[in-house]
Amino acid sequence: MKTVAELKRIANSGTVEAKMVYNANYGGDLPERLKNWRKIIRANSTTIFFKIDGGESRLDIDSAKLIDFDEKSLTVYQVGLRELTNEEQQAMDEWKKIEESTPPYQDTFFKQKLFFEQRGMAYLRGCDFVNGKRYDHNSGKIYDKQVRGAVALRYELRTAAE
Repeated sequence: MKTVAELKRIANSGTVEAKMVYNANYGGDLPERLKNWRKIIRANSTTIFFKIDGGESRLDIDSAKLIDFDEKSLTVYQVGLRELTNEEQQAMDEWKKIEESTPPYQDTFFKQKLFFEQRGMAYLRGCDFVNGKRYDHNSGKIYDKQVRGAVALRYELRTAAE
């Protein structure tokens, strides 16, 4: 596998085309408009740009860990879920004790915000990604941009036709 830096260098050279062969939103049944070869025209630190009829489309890169790339294919993964570390679990247990001892109907929003920020774990509030992580209240796990989930997109690559 090649690095994302190499992918960006190749993208900026304008010598590669990509064709979407899988999109998790559609499963194996891609609409015709997504099946065309598109020239990769440039890249910056977080985005790869494709030439399309009437303009550009973009592929945002959240983390290099979520990309697989070689001469023939480009695969983008969804952000994966992982279990809480011991330190994270300890902070969550501590917060639950505070929450249980708080009288009903008392607003704990800012108290919770401060609690997790002071521990360097603002992502445990589950509101936003912070440092590439976000707590998922439904599963009790952490979405972590350093962990690969399911395949989100897959592209076939070839040398661009001039």
